[in-house]
Amino acid sequence: MTPHNLYMLLAERLLLHSDHLTMATYNALYEILTEHISNQILYGKHAEPESHYRLENPMILKVVATLIRQSKGCEELLEVKKLFLSDMTLLCNNNKENRRTVLQMSVWQEWLIAMAYIHPRSSEEQRISDMVYSLFRMLLHHAIKYEYGGWRVWVDTLAIVHSKVSLEEYKLHFAQMYEHYDQRRVDHITDPAVRRQRPISTISGLDRCGSVHETRATTVEQRPTEEQPPDIVQVRDQEDQRRSSTVTFPSIVPSTPSQLPDPVPSEE
Repeated sequence: MTPHNLYMLLAERLLLHSDHLTMATYNALYEILTEHISNQILYGKHAEPESHYRLENPMILKVVATLIRQSKGCEELLEVKKLFLSDMTLLCNNNKENRRTVLQMSVWQEWLIAMAYIHPRSSEEQRISDMVYSLFRMLLHHAIKYEYGGWRVWVDTLAIVHSKVSLEEYKLHFAQMYEHYDQRRVDHITDPAVRRQRPISTISGLDRCGSVHETRATTVEQRPTEEQPPDIVQVRDQEDQRRSSTVTFPSIVPSTPSQLPDPVPSEE
């Protein structure tokens, strides 16, 4: 089934008949996972797995995780999720080969961290997240202590978990920004006077109106005072002062005849 990706086809077909993973469907998948078939359909919790149970079809783990992630949230889904994590914990804790089988799966950290709640809102969600973190501790301890090159599993887990947490933080931050924007939006107000009195709210959650005015005021205060160009009257006064202060030198030639020297008589 693995070469033809029939396991994922199984998850798609099961979601066509129900909007969430039911307890009876999970019990049937659990029987396929461990190859311990029951004689009757179980609508409640099945018995705990024994220590000699092995993961005969480990890809069923990813099928169950996909069904839980794509199902509609309800009380029964929480019970199925807790039962699934409890079965995984018992199967991996009692058998070393089961832990090795999970570690050999491709990108098992992705669907396992998707089972946890990064920001739990109730005690049940907190309990489910603790069960997921306990599974991570168990599997990583086995990888580092018993498997060759187990530190690579640790590095891959850090990268995948970091991307998941960063995505959840981004979703939470964006939801808070949109809530702030929705509370302060003014596009539904038709009165221009009322709209002018309220600040402009953007999707970034910041009020640009106040910041624009503060920026303009700061720019005006920090702008150096420039000298205004002189008017025409000031120019004329400056020219008159310049003329009056001009130094005049006396002429070398006297201006009156009395100041001329007497002619010298000739010898003739």
